[in-house]
Amino acid sequence: MEIFSKLRTFVNSIPFKTLFTDFLDKPLIGIDLGNYAIKILQLKDKKGNLNSVGIYNLPEEALTAKDKREYLVSGISILIEQLKLKQKEVAICLSSKDVVTKKIEIEKSQKDLYSIILSEAERYIPYNLEDVNLSYAILNEKEDKQEVIIAAAKKEIIAEYVDMLREANLVPVVIDVENFALANAFEACYGVLNEAVIIDLGATKLNIVGLSQGIPAFTREIATGGIDFTKEIQKTFGISFSEAERIKIEGVKEKADQDRLQEIFWKIIPKWFQEIKTAIDFFEDITKEKVSTVYLCGGSSRIVGLEKALARFLAKTVYIFNYENKIKYNSQHFDPNYLSYLAPQLPITLGLGLRTKADR
Repeated sequence: MEIFSKLRTFVNSIPFKTLFTDFLDKPLIGIDLGNYAIKILQLKDKKGNLNSVGIYNLPEEALTAKDKREYLVSGISILIEQLKLKQKEVAICLSSKDVVTKKIEIEKSQKDLYSIILSEAERYIPYNLEDVNLSYAILNEKEDKQEVIIAAAKKEIIAEYVDMLREANLVPVVIDVENFALANAFEACYGVLNEAVIIDLGATKLNIVGLSQGIPAFTREIATGGIDFTKEIQKTFGISFSEAERIKIEGVKEKADQDRLQEIFWKIIPKWFQEIKTAIDFFEDITKEKVSTVYLCGGSSRIVGLEKALARFLAKTVYIFNYENKIKYNSQHFDPNYLSYLAPQLPITLGLGLRTKADR
């Protein structure tokens, strides 16, 4: 069961019931708006047949811009045009730092579940409920109780996303939560993960998510990422930003340059590894279970040598995200090597692309 496929969208207040399920079962276009890259994935159906996928890297100046809206609208429009997508309905996600989540256990009652959720939300959500949109999903049901996760996001943040998408001539149907979309993709590809940790290493943030029975039970976000590595390469080698990005992933041929790159690696990487270990230790402490497997994703997870070095440091099995078990495609239309290269960047986009209008 894809647990978070039933998490209601933040676009409308809960509860929301829909008719015409067959009509609404078509997957939405999944759009992941990163700080450095916009990722889009569209499935033909819920069986995982791929229709379209692409990535648009934002210009370097967008990384330091206080307001990225203009860059994002432009980037979305360019990528939609490049991929020749006609569908307008999309699913996007909010950053987990913009959403308050709380897992609760409530008694089964004859009362309207929405009323019960509102009552519980007043206890756990640190905002005036008039200022937020609420969402919830039932995780587990027992004889007399049910486990529910509540999520709340400020209406003003949601409005910014909705307005931006409409400016790009798109229709936001589902607004998910980043970590939920991430968990959904991993469940679709690997099944329910017990006591596993996902490391999402992006351009400007390191997101650590602990999964217990497939559910994000712990998350920690740190303001560091692949851009720190890129800038150090750029400064050391005296090269352009784009060339430094290439070297970060592909490496260098000359022995002297390899030594310099290794120096940069061990200057930056240990800080990341220590943050990851601290987070995993804490997760193991609260779950009372040992984490045996760590999954890497995000564009910077492809840094040369990162996977093996992290496995040695943690003394755990480390995998880089792969969607081969979920995605089906025509090799005459898609380059398998390119899809394999893109895979680490696409779990959130895939998690969103699995959503349908019926999830609204």
